[in-house]
Amino acid sequence: MKTPTARRKPSAMRKPSAMRKSFAQHEPYEGGATPRESGTEILSDGVLLILKFVESHLSGTELGLLKELKPGEYIPLETLQPFWELLTKRSPDEVRVAIKGMVYRNKRILAETGARSPADALRFSNVLYQTFNRGPRLGGREVVAEGDNKIIVDDSTWPGCGTSEWFIEAYVRAFGARAVRIEHLKPCRLRGERQCRYRVRWAGVRQARDQEGPASPRP
Repeated sequence: MKTPTARRKPSAMRKPSAMRKSFAQHEPYEGGATPRESGTEILSDGVLLILKFVESHLSGTELGLLKELKPGEYIPLETLQPFWELLTKRSPDEVRVAIKGMVYRNKRILAETGARSPADALRFSNVLYQTFNRGPRLGGREVVAEGDNKIIVDDSTWPGCGTSEWFIEAYVRAFGARAVRIEHLKPCRLRGERQCRYRVRWAGVRQARDQEGPASPRP
């Protein structure tokens, strides 16, 4: 590992370089709003993987939906959102683990885009989010400031305030962040603002050989 010649003060924050896709180009998904006229659609692949992880916690109706979904299909957001809200209220811990599993399964794709650190993972996660979903109100995720083992993130992605933190945590952990702490700052979509802002901190970064993810779902 290369030792830096000059260490910045922990409080120093730097602005990141421009991202390939700016989240400001997309209207946000505002948690709690009904996106019936938005035309926003979510690719089924990630949803399918998450549901596979929590299959034992699904109701009969939800299992039926899981069987109907096919990889590569797009799900209208107004169809998916009520289902997602019920599932996260009923089994929040299981969904949180499932999100981590989905992110770890997609880690190779992130690494191929050039992600090498927790902050990189969040930057490039936005590129994947924009690539594999579609519609005018997707929102996005942007690292707006970065320091030693800490970043500030603006997030306006689906599925909205609350569970967005689980995705952020999963991405930074997948790239080695230890003892992750996430603090919700102002602004917040639940207060009618365009995005949520988070301060993300971690104690250090594991070496690649020590990074592990949740067990894969059974086929």
